[in-house]
Amino acid sequence: SSGINAEWPLRPGSLNGWLDNDHILITEQVGIRTLITKINLIYGYKDHIQLDSHPLEKEFSFKVLDLRRSNLLFRFQSIAPVNSTYCHGIGMVNVKNTNSLQLLTKPLVPNPTINVTISEYERDGRICNYILITPTTSTAFSKTLVVNIHGGPSHSSSHVFDKLTHNLVAVGFSVIYVNYTGSLNLDRDTNLDLFGRLGDIDVKDVHFIVNKIVLDHSYHKAVVYGRSYGGFLSAHLIGQYPDFYSAAVLKNPLIDIPTFNTTTDIP
Repeated sequence: SSGINAEWPLRPGSLNGWLDNDHILITEQVGIRTLITKINLIYGYKDHIQLDSHPLEKEFSFKVLDLRRSNLLFRFQSIAPVNSTYCHGIGMVNVKNTNSLQLLTKPLVPNPTINVTISEYERDGRICNYILITPTTSTAFSKTLVVNIHGGPSHSSSHVFDKLTHNLVAVGFSVIYVNYTGSLNLDRDTNLDLFGRLGDIDVKDVHFIVNKIVLDHSYHKAVVYGRSYGGFLSAHLIGQYPDFYSAAVLKNPLIDIPTFNTTTDIP
């Protein structure tokens, strides 16, 4: 039910996740968060690095930055944590003694006007999920929903701090992230359904929940933003539902089909 996302070279030496001859540490997507996972290369089993009831444990996503001997340098971040004065930062811990946790950055108080809703939804038998970030105060932009679509498609939107999202919500916009069929944090069977159906079921996944959120929250406008494959989906959304979306921002979108036809790794 989760995917493994290693973001640095898996080889002995500096700036990598080799813990010893038999184990590596990687960043793994687990549900809506990213966690640090130890993998035994001999027997294949894995477990997550636990921070022994530290306030960071339940509310944050983590990413491996560096590992020297047993000392792990990691990044932690959250959209809007409830029980912490941090939104994001850098920490260090000895993985053999997780009580040794040190926070290397000063606290950054989260924006107090942000509400976060994380939920699942079902469409055609597939379970997808979304993250909805809303302000608690009204402005001229309060009835506009920004749909932020991740790229990939084998990527995902996670419970992480995002400066653009915080800035949008700070002036009154609501922002929704949708993990559609093909997203890394969904189960394998769901993601296999995307093969040969790009621009179809993933587009419908996004529009299905956006339409529901717009109706439930009485938004007047929905605008869509996406980069790379997210731009591809954004183009499809405004093309397939031209009367629904008021505007679109496409950042280096995958829409030049002749160019990408022989080079893309998207199935």
